[in-house]
Amino acid sequence: RALTDVLVERARAGVAINVLYDALGSNGTPAALFEKLRAAGVQTCAFNPLNPLSSGKLDFTQRDHRKLVLVDGAIAFTGGINFSNTYSSSSRARVSVDLDSRKKGWRDTHIKVEGPVTLRMQKLFFQNWGKQDCPAVANANYLPAAKIAGDTLLRLDVASRDLPGNNTYLSALTAVLFAKESVDLTMAYFAPNSQLEQALVQAARRGVQVRLLLAGVSDFDGILQAGRAHYSRLLRSGIKIYEAREAVLHAKTLQVDGVWSTVGSTNWDALSFSSNDELNVVVIDRDFAAQMHALFEQDLQTATSIERESWSRRPLADRVKQHFWSLWEHWL
Repeated sequence: RALTDVLVERARAGVAINVLYDALGSNGTPAALFEKLRAAGVQTCAFNPLNPLSSGKLDFTQRDHRKLVLVDGAIAFTGGINFSNTYSSSSRARVSVDLDSRKKGWRDTHIKVEGPVTLRMQKLFFQNWGKQDCPAVANANYLPAAKIAGDTLLRLDVASRDLPGNNTYLSALTAVLFAKESVDLTMAYFAPNSQLEQALVQAARRGVQVRLLLAGVSDFDGILQAGRAHYSRLLRSGIKIYEAREAVLHAKTLQVDGVWSTVGSTNWDALSFSSNDELNVVVIDRDFAAQMHALFEQDLQTATSIERESWSRRPLADRVKQHFWSLWEHWL
């Protein structure tokens, strides 16, 4: 409601506001919220409506999973954070594992960018707006003259079923395959295919320090159990695995060799790499990578280390759940 009120206030002040929301991801949002926005002059549009009479489609698997906020064509925010009540409390809140961590604030990572890259992101927004039966947007200077905001090298990894290949997948795979020193992965939903898993294993076997910070509590237990089905092989190869259990881990970041980093919306699962529209920002910069490294180390202080010996003694019931969900991981 607080975010809605801000959008309403800005719209009434004359700011052109366009909200593109995924129909499935926002399925639980009250209709009154959208009515309030539209009454204030905000243009709203659903991506891939669930009603085939509205969308003209029978394929509901393509979802807009990007999280993108653009301001005046000059400032952009993207990463893992949704407009959701789950972020109303701090993701750093330290809560007991015995409590429901899913209600105590989510751990996520977002990135703010400025400079010419924002114009590319603005065009991506309107490409998706144009793919839907969306209303005309209000007049505004959406693409101002590009301004240099610094000398940090950025690249956008854009993925969509409507585009050839999958840049978010190829980027992550290539970064791990060519890693020489370190791989630090923070991943909310982790169910890698055999190619990604093998890349991690090969990196560890050639002496790269590979560390995975994964969810220990989740809003969907199925993907959590499917991910755990991969632990045994990863641990055998020398990969270090940690689980975040004090809050729901929703961040999707990767840092390689102290110079290559990515922050975005893409999980390491089949839907992210095959069906969803996703967006990641790749940063080639040692100072930025150092900040990412510091965040990773801070998260490890409260994470639980998964040890190979104790993992091999986990209860049979856990093994059964993990095996069951691993059979379905390509559809999770």
